[in-house]
Amino acid sequence: VLGFFIQPDAKQTIKTLGLTENSLILDLGAGEGEIISAAIENGIHIKSFEPHPIIFKCLLKKFKSNTLVDLYEKAAC
Repeated sequence: VLGFFIQPDAKQTIKTLGLTENSLILDLGAGEGEIISAAIENGIHIKSFEPHPIIFKCLLKKFKSNTLVDLYEKAAC
């Protein structure tokens, strides 16, 4: 389980940390979904939180049909 990370290249971070299909990513502040996309490409389940309603709506439109992605319109504290 990866609780939190910041790195410009999400794909490289996943590789560096050795995350696999058995991993789970918690994405706190999903933004435009860069980490979500990288997780999907690697077959990794991701739980993404995004409190901003407009950004969340965009994420839903882009990722709602993907079974690897759980989206939450909530802030993480």
